[in-house]
Amino acid sequence: MSRTPSARFLKAANGVTGAICFVDRRGDPTTNRDELENFSIEGSVDDDRACLAVGGDLDVASAWLLLRRVDGLAKRPLHLVELRLAGLSFVDSAGLRALVLVQRQLQRAGIELRLTEVPPAVERLLDVTGLGVLFSAADYHATGEKPVDNIP
Repeated sequence: MSRTPSARFLKAANGVTGAICFVDRRGDPTTNRDELENFSIEGSVDDDRACLAVGGDLDVASAWLLLRRVDGLAKRPLHLVELRLAGLSFVDSAGLRALVLVQRQLQRAGIELRLTEVPPAVERLLDVTGLGVLFSAADYHATGEKPVDNIP
């Protein structure tokens, strides 16, 4: 007796088939941004600078959207990409991985990445995981103040 697999596989734009399935509310595969209720990414480009406002849940279901958007920006003649993270409410390991990949991709393209308006919970996550060292303190501390090193 043949069993139908419960997980469906989607083929990414680069032709790679992945084990992660993005599903809509009905359980059907989707690549439609509108079907991801808990994630938003809005952007603008001015001359040599781009700004992306990221909100909601940056997780296994949505990280690819950020990567896809940044992939398009990395091909443009930009000097700076600003990620405004004020709207983030949740970040999982896939979201952290996406931030690292974004930083690496932009660095290879000679584009500076600046994380701004970082929620305290995300800032703490970057610090606890040690990933904060990939982003300069001025780029991701939401308050703009330097951290205090000598707390009694």
